[in-house]
Amino acid sequence: MGNSVVISGLEWVRGEEESLEGHSADLSSQDWVRTALDDRAKFAKDLRLLGLDHGVVRQGLRLRDEAEKDLKEFSSPTRFSHIDYADSVGGHVSGGAAAVTFGQRLRDWWDARKILVEARQDVAVRIPLFVLSAPKIETCAASVKIAEQRARKVEWEVKILGSGIGGGRAVMATVTSSFSASNGENKLIFLPVTVGIERVRITEGGREIGRGYRVDPSTRGLHYSAPGSLLLDSDYSPHIGALKETYSLAGDSPGAISEYEYTYEQEDIKKYSVGFKIKEFEASLQFSHLMHSSATLGFKLCGGHDYALHGIDDCEGVAWPA
Repeated sequence: MGNSVVISGLEWVRGEEESLEGHSADLSSQDWVRTALDDRAKFAKDLRLLGLDHGVVRQGLRLRDEAEKDLKEFSSPTRFSHIDYADSVGGHVSGGAAAVTFGQRLRDWWDARKILVEARQDVAVRIPLFVLSAPKIETCAASVKIAEQRARKVEWEVKILGSGIGGGRAVMATVTSSFSASNGENKLIFLPVTVGIERVRITEGGREIGRGYRVDPSTRGLHYSAPGSLLLDSDYSPHIGALKETYSLAGDSPGAISEYEYTYEQEDIKKYSVGFKIKEFEASLQFSHLMHSSATLGFKLCGGHDYALHGIDDCEGVAWPA
């Protein structure tokens, strides 16, 4: 595109790639109308990213709000108690067909315009899934024991959303081999994706009404491969989360190894963002992931020390603060 893309939000994802067995597969795609109904603020930002003026943005938001109101009324249990459309529009809307139906006026409004792609640049991104850490004490180690899993695999359902009237994509990332970290190491499991950033021109009736950028992972704008493993650089310092477990071994013989298992379960779904800055424009790729099962972690801990196992805020995973 003639302009360098500055990526922000994943500066910590650096290191040496290692082998890992697994695979990835498509689950579903989500068009921009559903995304607009799910998140009003994001829709407004997407319209501005295309370089549209305030009048067009206000018009789009008005139609979006009308569609949301109609959908909420249709989904109301007091109106149709026998129809299972339980969730609110602000979350994961039940009944995607209903969202498409009530968003048709919004779609018709936008279809009166054309998006012309002037240039495209592919950017590689490693989407973090899980960090496994081992205490920084000699002979300590940590592992994810795939063989101990009932299905002999760990899976993440990864939802990816674009920007600039871009839809979404859901991908299942599956790991089928155990992986481990030696003392002081931090191993990251990630989903490698390549996303297309497009410079676009918006026209209406042959007249240009906007210029900007779009990231659309819902169709050809996203490519992915099997999950990978990364030995993070030694300067990686995780953002420590909640305490999960303690191991009191200060009174044990120094050097004696004790082995433990811990069942890791995801507590909530967090949203993350990767920023792409091109000149004065800032596009983004938003993602979240859901672990489809718990993960059995194994720890080898050296006697003579006490240990505290914490979650982390960078993504799912564990860390051992000094």
